[in-house]
Amino acid sequence: LQSRNNEIAHFNALVYVRLSDILYWLDVYEAGIECLEKANKIFESENNQRALIRNNIMIAMMYGHNYDYDKSFKHLNTADSLLMDYDKDSPLKYDIERIKASILFEMGYYEEPLSRMLNQYNSLESSNLKMEAAGVIGDIYYSLGILDSALYYYEQYFPNNKFSKIHSANHIIEISLQMGNDALITKYAPL
Repeated sequence: LQSRNNEIAHFNALVYVRLSDILYWLDVYEAGIECLEKANKIFESENNQRALIRNNIMIAMMYGHNYDYDKSFKHLNTADSLLMDYDKDSPLKYDIERIKASILFEMGYYEEPLSRMLNQYNSLESSNLKMEAAGVIGDIYYSLGILDSALYYYEQYFPNNKFSKIHSANHIIEISLQMGNDALITKYAPL
């Protein structure tokens, strides 16, 4: 009976996680956070470190979107601490660093997040991780009005990620229009 109850509890946690993912994409962050906190209680009882790390990262992102940076950093630090105990070589450490850099940039800091992301980008071997870092770097350069660098990193961000494709293509086209680069407009506009 206890085994069956544990299975049901785990299933409930997974439902909360999926629901929070949907709420995240709908920009309903408070409800998404609430779902993840409920899931985390179950994952804590299971000692499921990987799920706790992932959920704390997601909670941090949602708090960041709500401009509650203190809570965002709290959850990023929790995720980072769990990660160091669980799997310090996990690629999730790069996600944590990217989110920290993005939040610092949103808070008005420019040099530190850009420096962090350039270091991360230059040190990575994984093309998927490099692509994600390039997206943050592109956003920072774009916001600073350094369009040639933004364009370069958005083109690195472009490959095979359906979520980044629209974001990067829109920025590439916008920058190309300002710079008069018809070749890039033609290349990225049909998307």
